[in-house]
Amino acid sequence: MGKGVSAQEKKDRMLAMFHRDCYVFTNKEVMKAASKEGIVSGAIEGVLKELICDDLVREAKISGSLFYWSFPGCAALSNTVPAA
Repeated sequence: MGKGVSAQEKKDRMLAMFHRDCYVFTNKEVMKAASKEGIVSGAIEGVLKELICDDLVREAKISGSLFYWSFPGCAALSNTVPAA
């Protein structure tokens, strides 16, 4: 029996997916791309929400659709900007 992937590994894989592709994803596209990264479909939404809460992935609702993105430069900026 194979060892399962840890929660941190899932977050790392999904964040790497966003940074590698440098693309704004719809919810459906996130599901498809994350499953290709080896994240099981039942865990994708939870991992995505954790990344959003950690300010590693951005989310916007435009015309009734949700869009998600995270670019490598954004992650570097969020680490250097002091909290107000």
